[in-house]
Amino acid sequence: MKWNAIPAPDLYLRSWDDETVVYNGLSGDTHLISAAAADILAELRRGPMDQASLLSSMAALWETQPDPELDAGIGQLLAELDTLGLVVQVSP
Repeated sequence: MKWNAIPAPDLYLRSWDDETVVYNGLSGDTHLISAAAADILAELRRGPMDQASLLSSMAALWETQPDPELDAGIGQLLAELDTLGLVVQVSP
């Protein structure tokens, strides 16, 4: 399965330091997310990605090696973003 951000016109982000505020125009909800979650959300706004591709992309962005610990962290952030209604799973 791939992940995708909700449609861009319905998603507004404002960042400072290590936090980002996200407004979801579809639900009317505002959320405070971490910089790492914002990076993932920004990457998914470019188009759908599976977790393995997202792991490679985030490892490059964060200048680290893709490893099981990073993969688990990305999985946790994806689950949190999904719970907040900011990302959805899509069929390949």
